[in-house]
Amino acid sequence: SQAGFDVTGLDLSADMLKIAEKRATSAKQKIAFIEGNMLNLSKAGKYDFVTCYSDSICYMQDEVEVGDVFKDVYNA
Repeated sequence: SQAGFDVTGLDLSADMLKIAEKRATSAKQKIAFIEGNMLNLSKAGKYDFVTCYSDSICYMQDEVEVGDVFKDVYNA
């Protein structure tokens, strides 16, 4: 968001989203946050660019779920 992009953060954990919101506010950054699962990105909307921060993809149960995430990201 510092570079002028519209930014949305998605996390399964409401607690992690609260931390992220506090950090964004402290940094004076306008970021939308959505509580959701990367296995179902249909609520998140359409985006020009999607990234997966840190090791989130490692929490998928198997290769099928990893493939599902990549399909959802492609469609986002």
